[in-house]
Amino acid sequence: MNHKATAGLLIGMAVVAGCSVMTSFDGYTASDVSCDPLRWPSRPNDGSGGTRTLFGATRQILLADPDAGTDPGLDLDGLCTCPQAGSCVPPTGAKAGCDNGSRGVDNNGGALFGALFSNVQGLQQEIVHGQHGIVVRVDRYNGQANDPDVIASIYNVVGVDGKTDGGASAKFDGTDSFIVDSDSVISDGELQSKYFDEQAYVANNVLVATIPSFRLRLMIPPSDRSNAEEVIEEIKGVQLVGRIEPEGAGLRIQRAVLAGRIPLATMFLHAGSGSVCSDAGVFDFIKPRVCGALDLPADPQANRGTTCNALSFALLLDVAPAQAPSGAKTITSTGPSCPPTDVRCDDSP
Repeated sequence: MNHKATAGLLIGMAVVAGCSVMTSFDGYTASDVSCDPLRWPSRPNDGSGGTRTLFGATRQILLADPDAGTDPGLDLDGLCTCPQAGSCVPPTGAKAGCDNGSRGVDNNGGALFGALFSNVQGLQQEIVHGQHGIVVRVDRYNGQANDPDVIASIYNVVGVDGKTDGGASAKFDGTDSFIVDSDSVISDGELQSKYFDEQAYVANNVLVATIPSFRLRLMIPPSDRSNAEEVIEEIKGVQLVGRIEPEGAGLRIQRAVLAGRIPLATMFLHAGSGSVCSDAGVFDFIKPRVCGALDLPADPQANRGTTCNALSFALLLDVAPAQAPSGAKTITSTGPSCPPTDVRCDDSP
């Protein structure tokens, strides 16, 4: 495990912390003309329930939009911070940040994690070999442009086509069968995900799902593609939004956004490198910069007087058709849990 390399990347994350920028997606609607926030479409009134079950898996996970040259994201709090007040109060000593652009996109974590995931090619190769990724499942779908009542589920990937050691390569042609993380399922036998929204819907071909939480698992490779380290981040208030294209029993979603908030309390628990714990100087350098970037309450229902204690975060996903998962397997964490004590930014709850 390359602790020095990861510590350097974490420092880079802290240095570039700041507000996100906006992007746009077809089919997403603005709920406030004066602010034009980048939100998701409302549930449709038309369309009847269906019985189709579709599966897809990520072929790309991106922290920046290669077409627009911006960070992806959504307006998670329904506010355009500046000139409007934010949805929470910054921790003591931190300055209130602004949503860059005119659409209120919340993604302060984009710059932070973009520095950590600087080896973009290596990150994608880990997806090809089934070392990480996300399976998306849609149940009860009618196959039409509008369906007010579907179930959407997501899983972490740990293998592909029977192998979890990176020895197989996904083809992303609809024939791949991925192995999902046992931590993602309620039961290894039935493979029902823990992370689901049974009140999801499709509006004008756009899937909209609100999932209470998701433990995102990524394998972060250094530049030399060796000793990839596991990073797990608990994301609260997850929004999955993207234009879906059924292909038989497969599901294609191009330019989907998975957005949410990472609570400060769990941000460093599985940060991938023991040096974050063992080297007090590294952690002491990172912490105030992360505290200064906190922009949302961890609880989406918290009142606006709450101290900011979470970091907004978003990923851009390219989902290709896939088979149903072939099974679930537990993968031993490659890194320690740290830091051992609760992380607080002054009066952050």
